[in-house]
Amino acid sequence: MHVLLELASVLLVFLPLYAISRAYHQSPSTRLMFAFAAFTFLEFRSLFMLLAHTTFPVSHYVEELVDFGSDLGAMVLFAGAFLYRTRWSRARTHADVA
Repeated sequence: MHVLLELASVLLVFLPLYAISRAYHQSPSTRLMFAFAAFTFLEFRSLFMLLAHTTFPVSHYVEELVDFGSDLGAMVLFAGAFLYRTRWSRARTHADVA
């Protein structure tokens, strides 16, 4: 059952990849490139996890390390997509400690 869920997740990630690539061809932007990179990153992660559960003899430690690291990488790419050119000022994040 776990392998079928992994396969379903791999197939479902193709939908946003297709939608983002169509949107990028209509109007290219850096945000769409970041979002496409994030979904591609998630797709490779899902493919690795599917292969790790079916064909590769991978230890649980390596599996969890790749899972956690790829989740962090995808979060960074999604943050880049949403925060690109928002002009977040340093004054908003400055904390007065005095």
